[in-house]
Amino acid sequence: MLLGVVSLAGMAVTPAHAVSYGYSGLWSGLLSNGGGYLGVTADVTVPRVSTYCGTNSNVVAFIGLGGWNSLPFVQNGFTVTPKGLGVWSEVFDSSGRGPTTTVALPIRPGDRIRLSLSFSSNRSVLWFRWENLTLGRVAIQRLSNAARYYNGSTADYIVERSWYPYRGSPLARYSPVAFSNAKAARAGRWVPAYNSGSTKITLLGAGGRTLSRVASASGTSFSTAWSGCS
Repeated sequence: MLLGVVSLAGMAVTPAHAVSYGYSGLWSGLLSNGGGYLGVTADVTVPRVSTYCGTNSNVVAFIGLGGWNSLPFVQNGFTVTPKGLGVWSEVFDSSGRGPTTTVALPIRPGDRIRLSLSFSSNRSVLWFRWENLTLGRVAIQRLSNAARYYNGSTADYIVERSWYPYRGSPLARYSPVAFSNAKAARAGRWVPAYNSGSTKITLLGAGGRTLSRVASASGTSFSTAWSGCS
């Protein structure tokens, strides 16, 4: 779906220095700023988790548009806990209302999942797509009347501890999450996740302790690493 939005020509060149830094109680990962994004995609490794931080701990990986301190937003990704795994999408309008939808797609730790989402040019239709590249399985979701969910202010590539339905739960101890082919569609071009308008986000816990951070980043590839539970 997303590949129909823009051509693959004209990938922006990644500068060596120019990113900004942000901190969050939920998120770690990369944001592309600048606005005008219609779609985003990334291939993401499903991490392994342990019970080190508790059986109710969790880690979530997703891509999205517009979720950094703003509404509306759209996201799709997966959740990993010591008790199991799940695949989902989420949309919120400007009032913070919208459904979270569970998706029937098998995933396992170590699988590579291609996440993508895209709006039509008039923002009226939103497509979500999940492809398990390891198992060769695909799930697609189409939402109509989607303009109320559009906010292309940022393209988001995130590893987090989930707010819902696990509010207050610790971040699971997870194996590094690798993102590749991570890029967003804007004005007919692909913008790599790590670029001159990027923000590197570090997840902080109690007392400002680092829980999850971007360990490495270059162009369309980056990884996050676990540092603490809570």
